[in-house]
Amino acid sequence: MRLLSPRRGSLVGVQHHFDAGRAAAVVSGADLNAAEASRTEVITVRADQDLEDAARLMVENRVEHLLVINPASGHAEGILSALDIAAAFGRRP
Repeated sequence: MRLLSPRRGSLVGVQHHFDAGRAAAVVSGADLNAAEASRTEVITVRADQDLEDAARLMVENRVEHLLVINPASGHAEGILSALDIAAAFGRRP
């Protein structure tokens, strides 16, 4: 899930289902919003980078999703998941 700043309309974080579970386990019953439960550090990959590079970034940063950035515009194009990479490698001859 992408989190957008209500004031700026820009990306401020990405929340994963593990983030929500971790927040629930740590602060059971607390009034917590999505931004407080998510990672604020967003790991990105350029749209033109190899999938091997993307997989390496995931392992090094212990994440399962990367924000895909268009290098020409600097804008987000999508989110690449570990399952996306596995499916791509699974289709290789």
